[in-house]
Amino acid sequence: MRNPYIGHESQLAGFYRFTYSEGALRGLEAVEVYNQTGLRFTILLGRGMDIGYASYKGQSLTQISKCGFTSAVYFQNGGKEWQHAFGAGLLTTCGLSNVGPGSEENGEIYGIHGRYSSLSAEQVSLNRYTLEDDEVLEVSGVIRQAEIFGENFEVIRTIRTYCSQNKIEVADTITNQAFEPMPLMLMYHCNFGYPLLSENAVLKFDSKVSTARDSAAQVGYDDMKTIQPPRLGFEEQVYFHSGVQCAELCSAEFGVRLSWNDDELPCMTQWNMFGCGDYVLGLEPGNCYPIGRSEYLQSNDAEYLAAGASKTTALLFEII
Repeated sequence: MRNPYIGHESQLAGFYRFTYSEGALRGLEAVEVYNQTGLRFTILLGRGMDIGYASYKGQSLTQISKCGFTSAVYFQNGGKEWQHAFGAGLLTTCGLSNVGPGSEENGEIYGIHGRYSSLSAEQVSLNRYTLEDDEVLEVSGVIRQAEIFGENFEVIRTIRTYCSQNKIEVADTITNQAFEPMPLMLMYHCNFGYPLLSENAVLKFDSKVSTARDSAAQVGYDDMKTIQPPRLGFEEQVYFHSGVQCAELCSAEFGVRLSWNDDELPCMTQWNMFGCGDYVLGLEPGNCYPIGRSEYLQSNDAEYLAAGASKTTALLFEII
């Protein structure tokens, strides 16, 4: 859009593609996106087009784990290796064949939270165009998760923001390109951290049913929405919710609203981890809970994609 106050459109909003050159990030391709509202975020092309760093007016929205972000070359399937390469960030996608603890099926190992976040995008495109009275900044790409004699998933991911709107849209189309039905496990691990997250923050959402994952979570059940200060020895508390379509986390200065369609993603997992140096709130919509592949396949709720069938999902992050 023409603007007499500026000479180049990148003065107010834009994006650029780059490759990290040192440390554990070396070789990881990414896209930095920013707009004139003060919203800024990084799309990690080499990590499933997940969203790493994210900030609003210089204030971080997300937690970055102790191991930080790494190139996918450090990812190893099985055991606790996933935890050595989990940078957290605004969005880490879990799946597509396992969400939750690792398991083994017919001699095949399915590691913690699956392989998706270790995959690189292809056919990446950056597009800027006018829509009504605003400009759209759009990044899209294709991610493939496949194996010989097994699964063959194709994910078309599109991430959008707008020059003058403080929101991020994430849209996925997941297609089973195999010739037989395949089970699908999918969870969007959205991670919020300091300074947005603190004991002064307020968490709001409505759910139809809420259950504690284990005895540690049951201890904090009545206060599950109360954000605590960092504490040594804190044991993670995980809750499973149904009927949630929107959740808000607000500090005194600003907040984030996360929205989705609960017909597409009927399960929300809440991860309270209020430890020292491991201080994070996870709000994680999905088509399943993180119970692991073995237990999931035994349930009546397991979702299968027919051969050639697709599933579409959408997430919306808004600064409020």
